[in-house]
Amino acid sequence: MDKKYNIEMEDFALNLEERQKKITELKRKQKQQNLLKGLSPRIGLTPESFLTVEETQRLLHAAFQKIDRADNLAKSEPSIESFIQRLSDTLAEVVLPPDTEVILFLYEEGEIEAVKLEFRALQENFSLLLPLTGFTQGRFDILIVQPQLRFGLCVERGEYEYTFASWGF
Repeated sequence: MDKKYNIEMEDFALNLEERQKKITELKRKQKQQNLLKGLSPRIGLTPESFLTVEETQRLLHAAFQKIDRADNLAKSEPSIESFIQRLSDTLAEVVLPPDTEVILFLYEEGEIEAVKLEFRALQENFSLLLPLTGFTQGRFDILIVQPQLRFGLCVERGEYEYTFASWGF
């Protein structure tokens, strides 16, 4: 009888864990849908534009490793406006094929999402996308990378300064 009870409890625990994972995934999908509502008509994003949690974490980790090793870092006193302007100017100056795919990291309700979009759409809609990064609210950095990290741009928020990094351009 005890063995049967233990098996039932293990099944219940597994089932509970699966349900919790499913609930977490459904919440994530709902957040993505909320992001898409305002963006997809202008930018052409779809649910498939979002990377998985695992892909997001892997790419985020790899990007910050690359930034930490970069020798082209520019640091400055905290001035959000100057760094946003510098990033905006840099994006406008970059010449890439318009359909080049980039990844933009977004910050939504305590979660980091990564979304694929065309570089042209990023250039044309940067001011619309900027608040979604969490940067202007002090929650996350601005990070834009090519999926294989061949190039990227980052404004990293520090405690007393901002760091601007770019590579591959």
